[in-house]
Amino acid sequence: GASQAFAQDYINTKLIGHRFELKGSTDIIDNTGLFIEVSFEGFYLEFTLGVILDSLNRFIKSYAANRINLDLPELTEVIKAVEMAATLRSFHHYNINVDEHRSRITPLINQDLLLLPISFEGHAITIVKHANFLAKCDRAQHNMSAPIVIQSIGRPHHLNYELYSDLLYKKGAKQAQFIKSGLKEVLDLKPILKLSIKHQITGNCSWANVESAVPCMLFMLLKASHPTADNRALGQRVMAFYTAWKDWDKDRAIEECLDDFKLASTQRQASKVARLGALFVQALDPSKPEDIKRAKKLLPFLKMPQYVYVLRSYINVYIKSNKTREGERLNTLLGLCGQRYQDI
Repeated sequence: GASQAFAQDYINTKLIGHRFELKGSTDIIDNTGLFIEVSFEGFYLEFTLGVILDSLNRFIKSYAANRINLDLPELTEVIKAVEMAATLRSFHHYNINVDEHRSRITPLINQDLLLLPISFEGHAITIVKHANFLAKCDRAQHNMSAPIVIQSIGRPHHLNYELYSDLLYKKGAKQAQFIKSGLKEVLDLKPILKLSIKHQITGNCSWANVESAVPCMLFMLLKASHPTADNRALGQRVMAFYTAWKDWDKDRAIEECLDDFKLASTQRQASKVARLGALFVQALDPSKPEDIKRAKKLLPFLKMPQYVYVLRSYINVYIKSNKTREGERLNTLLGLCGQRYQDI
């Protein structure tokens, strides 16, 4: 009874929701042809690792990647680290005795570039380790003033199987407290660079903290191979890659939504338009040329006679009924697309 279209729509809804940091929910068609509600927010950590791994593999082979200074050997190592992280995460299950799998886990955590996917108290973060560097990726909403910090390790001898195993598989408040404060003391961590990656604005902690681990790993690899290189210059270099990758993935998510639009049923088309309507209104910024280009691409679908009610509902709520900031942005965006809201 499985449905490939249902799986594709679910994944695409999550991808669009996380890439564009959307709030709320939308409806998609399940395998029986019924509308079901799916939140734009929230990802399982295992699912996140798989989707980001796929995204990285596809990006480095894309035309867009050819236009930037791509550190391909280092990115290949990053991809391997994400693959190993997914394997490490597979042992995080309530009916698995981790100690029985020590012989399989040990080679994975003995890699010099290490990505640890960690969950505790309903939250998901990552820890990245390479050479003498370590970073904790936690872009939680309560952590609004703290970007990702690359740190040096003063006591590397404390990094052993027991510590890694506790971080990955131990559960409860003690684990959370150790990650928040104890880890810094045990390893004698000292900050060397801050990566200016903004905090998460929606409930997407697993996505935000796996995604941000990518530039962290890239920085550590480049710094280890070029120890005299300027930290700030290396930071700018990895952030340029991070931005290019994210922009490509945004457009990829839109393309995948539209790819089979003409072949989709009326119900699936309606669900796709609803998804794109949320993106259009919530995320596209009229001050950014790339968002104007995206808006011009999406508007013909939002104006289709049978689905224009989606855009009209936003106009009625945000522009006609109430003068809101969202409405001002929407009105400006429509104007830049050569469209008056009164004519919709």
